[in-house]
Amino acid sequence: MQKLFINALKINVMTNKGKFGNTIIFHKGLNIIRANNSSGKSTCLNSILYALGFEILLGKKGTEALTPVLKEQLIFGDEVFKVIESSVDLEIKNSKDEFITITRHIKSSFDNRLVFVSKGKSVTGGGPNESNEPYYLHSVGSAQNERGFHRYLANFIGFNLPTVKTYQDEDILLYMECIFPLFFIEQTRGWSGLQSTTPTMYQIKNVQRVAVEFVLNLDVSEIIKKKQQILLRKTLLRNKWDSLKNGLDYISSSCDGLVRNYPSHPITTIEHRNIPFVSVKKDNEWIRLDEYLIFLRECLGNSKSGMDVVLESTDNNANQELKVLKNTLYSKQMMLETTQELIAQEKGAAYSLRERIVQLELEIKNNQDIIKLKRYGAIVQSKLEQGECPTCHQVIGEVLLKQPNDKEFLSLDDSLMFLKQQKEATKFLLNQPEQMLGLREKELATLERDINEIRIKIKDINNELIQPSAMPKISEMREVIKKEENLAKLESLLKQFDQKTTELYPLMDLWRIILEDEAKLPRDTFSETDKVKLKKFGEDFTENIVKFKYTSKITKGITISEDNYKPIIDGFEMASGSSASDNIRLIWAYILALQETCSQFDSNHIGVTFFDEPGQHAMANVSKFQFYHRIGHIDRNNNQILVATSEEHDTLVNMLKEIPHNLVSFDDKVIKPIP
Repeated sequence: MQKLFINALKINVMTNKGKFGNTIIFHKGLNIIRANNSSGKSTCLNSILYALGFEILLGKKGTEALTPVLKEQLIFGDEVFKVIESSVDLEIKNSKDEFITITRHIKSSFDNRLVFVSKGKSVTGGGPNESNEPYYLHSVGSAQNERGFHRYLANFIGFNLPTVKTYQDEDILLYMECIFPLFFIEQTRGWSGLQSTTPTMYQIKNVQRVAVEFVLNLDVSEIIKKKQQILLRKTLLRNKWDSLKNGLDYISSSCDGLVRNYPSHPITTIEHRNIPFVSVKKDNEWIRLDEYLIFLRECLGNSKSGMDVVLESTDNNANQELKVLKNTLYSKQMMLETTQELIAQEKGAAYSLRERIVQLELEIKNNQDIIKLKRYGAIVQSKLEQGECPTCHQVIGEVLLKQPNDKEFLSLDDSLMFLKQQKEATKFLLNQPEQMLGLREKELATLERDINEIRIKIKDINNELIQPSAMPKISEMREVIKKEENLAKLESLLKQFDQKTTELYPLMDLWRIILEDEAKLPRDTFSETDKVKLKKFGEDFTENIVKFKYTSKITKGITISEDNYKPIIDGFEMASGSSASDNIRLIWAYILALQETCSQFDSNHIGVTFFDEPGQHAMANVSKFQFYHRIGHIDRNNNQILVATSEEHDTLVNMLKEIPHNLVSFDDKVIKPIP
């Protein structure tokens, strides 16, 4: 389905002696604007480019890219007319059959970076269906912000523009100005080579390559990106894998042990018998720590076997202290719950304030866009003027009571300043819950530590309330205590080690997922669909270049390079060594093959191609006939081609016999008086 259809162009010029201009209606398929040199045919195509905001392809931005006839003076007959005001209206349609009319002023009180959009057919339908909405061009945010015209146009066309890398390794959008050289071949620089008008100011890496990939909707960019992401994921997981090994080494070093069975590189599964373990030295032999613990428990049991102790109850003082400690524990636990609730409240308050800051930043950006549009000359209503509350965004209903007329509303500049002040004030307010949160968390940690200590004391007193009636030897008690402490230490260490070892499983799961994702990608950087598209692209190009009578090289074995998507023979670009006229044939063949190939696949081609003076370098009539025959028989239901030419009228008519076309021919100037 054609993404963009050019329906009509209207050029408006007000001079010191009346109105001038013209309106051109375009059809499906081939459209030709014919006029003599310096009569305004290129002005028509360039006006379309200007209306769309792509005049940078002409070498300059703004009105500097346009001829004097639209901004300074025009000559009609023998008389010179001074231009007072001028503008262009472009009526276009997208694949959803939605019409809009774009108006961009040239010489006017409005800034030329301002673009007005009305929904409906303002040129051919007798008037706009909805009021003009202003957007801006060639300014920061015009491709990304809500009021940016190229963001609006991309959405209207249905483009999902990818992010690409700059030479500074930054991620930016692929600007539409970089794509349109594949659709628009302008007269001055466009015929010097393929994509010769591609702007370089954005510093995008391999910009011509990524533009072709986007238009053909190749998977290769996404495949390369995914492969790079997988390499990064692998590196990060290997780092985590090694970090886990370091953590296990640290734990085992507490008992002078060694980690055994740890895989040197990430794996997806592990058998139970191969799970990493700690080994320690017993006598002169290394054994597993869990086996060593069994040995220590036996030794401890033997040491306790002679210590037959009779236990009995004791003492009121201990009971009293136990009661106090339990009351303190209850009090501390209540304080713990209160602190936890306060922390939750502080977090909620901080979250609300952060959300408010985000909303204020959005409002600031919107206000800045509106101020920019008004500075360019647009009339833009604020939220309040549109009947929407700027604070809660609810609709403001009708007011029953009479309102005073002497109320002054804040100007946009004052509103912007107020919003910025609100943002700073909200940031200041955010400091309080964040600071309190830090204090509360410290209080929580202190309470948790105190509660733990009280519980230990309660446990100790409970143990002291049971006292032995007879005491064993002090040396025996010391030995038992020493063994118990060592056993407890090693048991705790083993528990830590086992808990740490469980971190292997999520890492193995992640590694398996990474390998599965990697296996889904083609071994090559091109998907099978990409290969089919490029093969068809090469076939269409070859068929075109042969029909157009290219003679600089033998046309056998032509392919599309996988490096830069240019046509090559025996590894060398065809453009190198081609004659001037053959270079024109090469551009014809390439641009048409791209459109033909894209029309047969899911692509991002807009379905429109523009050729300004395709008959360059005294091109042979036989080649021009084949050119018109080819573009005239393109699938007109899904494609449109616009040509501007100074070809002799009779010669052109003869070439177009039996070729479906819409010829708009001018015997005099295109820009003429309007009654």
